[in-house]
Amino acid sequence: MTDEQILQAMKSMLEPMQKEFQEFRADLSEVKQEARKTSIILENEVKPNIQLLLEAQQDINTKFQKLDRMENTLNSAKIES
Repeated sequence: MTDEQILQAMKSMLEPMQKEFQEFRADLSEVKQEARKTSIILENEVKPNIQLLLEAQQDINTKFQKLDRMENTLNSAKIES
């Protein structure tokens, strides 16, 4: 086999690999775009909603603490009377 034939054989082997690599790069580009979209959704929608839930939970906890104090006050009033 001559050097030219070897070179030609190597080129013919590389062509399918190059096509696969180009497809892989295109797929990777799509994955990157989806990751960006997901990141934007997390930042703009999910995080604020979680924050709202946490704030609501804090309000509920505050109300429960007030109810506990009221219960203690009522129990003290019952004991005294």
